[in-house]
Amino acid sequence: MRYLIIFIFICLPLNNFAQLYIGIKGGLTISDFSNVSTTYKNTGYKIGASVQYMFSTWGIQSGIYTTEKGVASSRGYLHEEKFYPVSLEISPRYLELPISAVYKIPVDRNVNIEINLGGYLAYGIGGRGLLVMEGLQTMYGINVFDNVEIDNQDLGYMSFKGANHFDYGLSSGISMNVYGITIHANYDLGLGKVFNTFPIQRDNHRSTKNRTFWIGTGYNFKLPK
Repeated sequence: MRYLIIFIFICLPLNNFAQLYIGIKGGLTISDFSNVSTTYKNTGYKIGASVQYMFSTWGIQSGIYTTEKGVASSRGYLHEEKFYPVSLEISPRYLELPISAVYKIPVDRNVNIEINLGGYLAYGIGGRGLLVMEGLQTMYGINVFDNVEIDNQDLGYMSFKGANHFDYGLSSGISMNVYGITIHANYDLGLGKVFNTFPIQRDNHRSTKNRTFWIGTGYNFKLPK
């Protein structure tokens, strides 16, 4: 009970200065996978709604976004009994929930710079890809999160689990806010495995993970207290 009373007294003065913002954000993503040979990075999009709760010059922010990640061209090996060279083009789409601490640096009355650091949770909702069997002139269209079956006369029948639906990682970024208009740059470092074994890894001990840089703009609405 004593700690609850202390907590209430700490929060009361914060509520007097706290400010809530909601907004929209969108932008361009540039992404690839870790631990694979990437020839071309994938370009996609990220769009959604944001919410920010500022206590003074610091606060927390979150939101809900639809984002596209993946890789436009990468090389590796089918991870089965045979290590056969393949190339992959894939664009998974996720529903993403970020949460981070934010620190605001005032520049002018209506201009400030914001630095954020935190993490994200994501769930795969779709996306397609193209798997090319190098040397065999054979390619397979795949749905990112569905199991993949390959029946090839030279390699035989193989079945692989699709991409994992759940992803998580760290995120950081910097933005400039001018009269409610934001311009931001962020980097998301995935910590969850995109694939358990399929389709391309350098070896048994290094798994593919998402890496995404994104830039964009948005607008924040300041809600009345």
